[in-house]
Amino acid sequence: MNGSTGDNNGTMKESKKTVLIVDDNEKIREEVSAHLTKAGFVCKKVIDGEQAMKLASSANPDLILLDVIMPNMDGITFVKEMREEKKDTKTPIIMFTNLSERETAKYLNPKTVQGHISKANLSMPEMLDKVHKEVKAHLG
Repeated sequence: MNGSTGDNNGTMKESKKTVLIVDDNEKIREEVSAHLTKAGFVCKKVIDGEQAMKLASSANPDLILLDVIMPNMDGITFVKEMREEKKDTKTPIIMFTNLSERETAKYLNPKTVQGHISKANLSMPEMLDKVHKEVKAHLG
């Protein structure tokens, strides 16, 4: 996880928080990344759970924004592996999907996922606003 770092003068400054965006839809990945970067976050982007698992280990994101239906490794499998096999129980995961909260709740324990954003029936500005609010709620 990112935190405070020293600068050349020996004083401490807060580093930017990192958000890992996991979505197989390129337009959504790019729009969300641009929006959050403009808001002061560092964004890393991948297209599936397999890539996310690799990057989460090396990039230590402060929050993961996760689609559910993706190729190679879906979001449900990613959460299970991240929480159970990798033993990462601290990194907040926000489900970001066209599935309803009820549909995703069938597969996930609420203790493993800290939020849910449904992309269904939202315009791009509405979706970006919801993402920004959810990320800010968890990372400040």
